[in-house]
Amino acid sequence: MLSIQQLIRFEEGNGNGDPRVRRIYPNGQETGGAGQAINVKPRPITANLPSVSENNAGLPLNSLAGMEVQCCIASNTDDSQQPESFTPNPMNGHTYSNSIEAIFYKSLKLRWQKLRGQYRKIAHLNVTHRRRQGFYALPSAEWRLLSAAPFNFLSTLDLVDDAIDANADIAAQILGNGLESFGIAKDPFDGSPEWRGLATSADLDKARSTIRQLYRDWSAEGASERRASYAPVLGSIAHHFAHLSDRGNIKILVPGAGLGRLVFELCNQGYNVEGNEVSYHQLMASSWILNQTERAKHYKLFPFAMDFSNVVSRAHQLMMVEIPDVHPATALADPLVQSNKCPVDRMNMTAGEFTELYSDERYKDMFDAVATVFFLDTAPNIIKYIQTVQNCLKPGGIMVNNGPLLYHHRSPSPNNNKTDSRNKSEHTGQVNLGHVELSVEEVLILVQSMGFEVENKGIQNEGSGYIQNPNSLLQSLYHTSHWVARKVA
Repeated sequence: MLSIQQLIRFEEGNGNGDPRVRRIYPNGQETGGAGQAINVKPRPITANLPSVSENNAGLPLNSLAGMEVQCCIASNTDDSQQPESFTPNPMNGHTYSNSIEAIFYKSLKLRWQKLRGQYRKIAHLNVTHRRRQGFYALPSAEWRLLSAAPFNFLSTLDLVDDAIDANADIAAQILGNGLESFGIAKDPFDGSPEWRGLATSADLDKARSTIRQLYRDWSAEGASERRASYAPVLGSIAHHFAHLSDRGNIKILVPGAGLGRLVFELCNQGYNVEGNEVSYHQLMASSWILNQTERAKHYKLFPFAMDFSNVVSRAHQLMMVEIPDVHPATALADPLVQSNKCPVDRMNMTAGEFTELYSDERYKDMFDAVATVFFLDTAPNIIKYIQTVQNCLKPGGIMVNNGPLLYHHRSPSPNNNKTDSRNKSEHTGQVNLGHVELSVEEVLILVQSMGFEVENKGIQNEGSGYIQNPNSLLQSLYHTSHWVARKVA
């Protein structure tokens, strides 16, 4: 069986418009943008984090642990280089200058170990502790009534606590893998750059939604959502390239790759696939699910445990799913996969903003297909997306889209017209210099005016939820716009 670490390589630009990437291969060599080989000590295949600037205000990382923190580190190719302010780490063999210093460091070590459990604590505080407070604020006769059978409300809260713990275990796994993969020390007192105290409540919300998205992309119960979202795209790509016997020569780009399921499905069908994602929450989770899981149905996830509204039954609220529904390494090692190339040569991920990275000349005419699923509506200006696709798609190549038009961008504050990180789109990392919301008809006209020929179009009426509890009283379903456009040679 293939080593899991060999399944996927992560790449990225430097976040400042420079599309050069560092590729780190299993043999311990990495190649810079100019193609030179640089000897480094062997390490897992990972992305190199971009440096921090005004337009790249840090990377929300350990909000997956529930801590109000963010990662801000500078990238460099010299692993021996230390940041300007370096504090010796007594945990790694450095000596203490005196007993007071030893006590100080040990107390900080204990504090750090406690902080790592904040995801769990915050979830318990916000979801169950405050409900217990509200429950006991009821008249005693009423809370006694609801605490007894058949209601057993306090017992329900205990079960929700257990579910939170299970989800927090997964979050801790993702965080630990992310810290290791991105070369960040788990112990912040070993001279590594400070990465705490910068995350916002929005970062924590993103971390929680990422955990929930594992239900959609990597559980058997999420198959209906995946079928509505991914099947039309997979079908269109298979139809377009049906005349080719070796799919390994067909290069496909998946921007907004999320947790990597569509990248995995395309690679599993034999194609050469590159995913792109800007969210480090999503990148860490996809890296964990693709690189670290050891078998199918290894982890228990409770995606709806913290939802107390529109609940028909507590059994629905406490529904448990097992992830991943398939083991990526085992599936990609299947000899029936239609490609002569090994998966390590057919699957990789880039970390960075889509338009900054793929609008560069380096990516011109590189891909045979670009698959956009629930992606176009993340653009403040959809013209930039289409221009970028037009640049990186080969003449005669196809753009395959499926998704709604629930535009995600946020307008800049009227009191702040500076183009700094506060005006960036939460979903794309782009600075919002302008924004526009087009209809499906207008999008198709725009695509045709920018050098494409629309070959197929339609509205998928099956209806697709997005991390939707199928048993909830509230059902939000999308009818998606599915179309195929060919780049005119």
